[in-house]
Amino acid sequence: MGKGTRNRQGRAQEQVTAPAKTVKNQNKSVFYGTIAMGVFAVILVVALLFNALVGTGIFMRSRTAAETDDFKVNGAVMSYFIYTQYTDYVNYWTNYYQQYFGTSISASALIGIDGNVSLKKQIYDEKTGQTWFEYFKDLAVKQVEEILVYCQAAKAAGVELEDEDIESVKSQIQYLDMYASLYGYSLNSYLNTLYGKGVKEKDVRKALELSALASKFAQQIQDGYHDAATLETVEKFFNENKNDYISADYLSYTFKVSLKDLKALEENKDKTEDQVKEIYAEKKTELIAKAEALAALKTKDEFEAHVKELWLAENKDDLHKKYYEEALKTAKGETEEEKKAAATKTADEKVEEDAKDYLETLLREEYAHPGEDNMDKNELAQWIFGKGDVAAATVNSTKQITTDADKDVTDETKKTYSYSITVYFLTRAASRIEDTTRTFSYMLMTGGKEGFTEDQAKAALSLFKQGEITKEKLEELATSEPYKKSSFSTLEEVKEGQTGIDELDEWLYTADRAKGDCELITYTRSSGSGTNVTVTTYYLVVLVDEIGPEEWYIDARQGLVTDQMEKNYEELAKVHAVTINQKAIDKTRI
Repeated sequence: MGKGTRNRQGRAQEQVTAPAKTVKNQNKSVFYGTIAMGVFAVILVVALLFNALVGTGIFMRSRTAAETDDFKVNGAVMSYFIYTQYTDYVNYWTNYYQQYFGTSISASALIGIDGNVSLKKQIYDEKTGQTWFEYFKDLAVKQVEEILVYCQAAKAAGVELEDEDIESVKSQIQYLDMYASLYGYSLNSYLNTLYGKGVKEKDVRKALELSALASKFAQQIQDGYHDAATLETVEKFFNENKNDYISADYLSYTFKVSLKDLKALEENKDKTEDQVKEIYAEKKTELIAKAEALAALKTKDEFEAHVKELWLAENKDDLHKKYYEEALKTAKGETEEEKKAAATKTADEKVEEDAKDYLETLLREEYAHPGEDNMDKNELAQWIFGKGDVAAATVNSTKQITTDADKDVTDETKKTYSYSITVYFLTRAASRIEDTTRTFSYMLMTGGKEGFTEDQAKAALSLFKQGEITKEKLEELATSEPYKKSSFSTLEEVKEGQTGIDELDEWLYTADRAKGDCELITYTRSSGSGTNVTVTTYYLVVLVDEIGPEEWYIDARQGLVTDQMEKNYEELAKVHAVTINQKAIDKTRI
């Protein structure tokens, strides 16, 4: 009999001779196994229940994140504000990158945020260790503090939300509901994706109502300061903060040369290092002479004409050849000579357009004072605005500023051989901007297949001019048949360039424009990105309501009102204290 068989028989015999002991051990094993399974089941149920409760927002809603005597922001409402700061930030940078760099990549990736990882685990500032969550949380806390201060102050002043304010909040909720349906969500599920797990309609509504009340009361205060501003008070504020509101305009042109660029030229490929350095030295001397000649000019027209010659000398041949070859492919004419003549004319015109476009890029408008603390190393600002005993530059004066990369380099092996001279020509001396603004009303008629024709727009202008010419009459016309598809608006104290429509600016800001003038403006804009795209035509019947205050006054008045608002808020914050519960806020799931 083998050892294994003997052992098995022995164990079997034990079970026969001692059945009570064996049953007891078996029951004990089953008992503990049942306990373990039961505990696991309880843990699982608790975990599922916890997640379910988190999904309802019950825990967030039970925590007070911020409060005053009469107003409270719970954790769910705070989650709304934190998520709003986050999404606004990402959307801003996404739009920025799309506008200036043409990339459709989400800003989240570009600024280093991983949408699949909690913001609490992602670092915003490597030096301090601050996370992205802490960054957006701090912004949200500041926002909520301000909202609660204004809400408490509004209550003390007897200011409440009225029916139209409530309707505005309601319409915002309806807007969110519309998008929820569009994407196949219930409203609360959609709000969870936007503002955090557990955030419901009532939380968003509360956040919007608090924001609306705070905004309403703050606007009342601001309107009061705005209406109380006078020429005397604004002028006084301007003189006390002059550097914030003065600027200058100038033209500039840069001459530059570098050893690297010279080496890259085909004509210098076979030359030695020393030979190219000799050419570099000669070019420097040549540039200095050219800069002196440009700086000697006395008028803007002379400066632009001279720069145009310099630009054409460098670019005309290559551009003309390119445009000529392109135009020749489609040139019309009975003979080859006529086609060549037509292509030459087209090329000449295109080069001239390019030269005009280039000259427009030279003008720097409203170069603002950088502030006294930033003047020491700013040679241009010192020349324009003056510093110490040096007087500010006058109109039509010029300034040369040299950048020599090797100026203080004594070690020949460390020289970069890069040199430039920029010539500046002042077209407006440092001063406040005294161009007048415009307040105007307009009736906008969109063109295209489904829109208005130019004849219909002309008929509208003719009809408007019959009888009294007023803003109210223009609004009445825009809402009547057959112009109900048009829209009416009034813009106040608009600066030149703010409309973004060259044709409108050209008419609005002529020197002889007067109150009561009206005109039909036709303009086009691109309907998409790229070139040669379809354009949509718009027609505007424009009425000038007022020739408004000068630009400096608008800016300084806003500065005065902002200063008064900040001081007023500081006083309100002392009276209406806000209690912040950081622990509650830190529990936000993001």
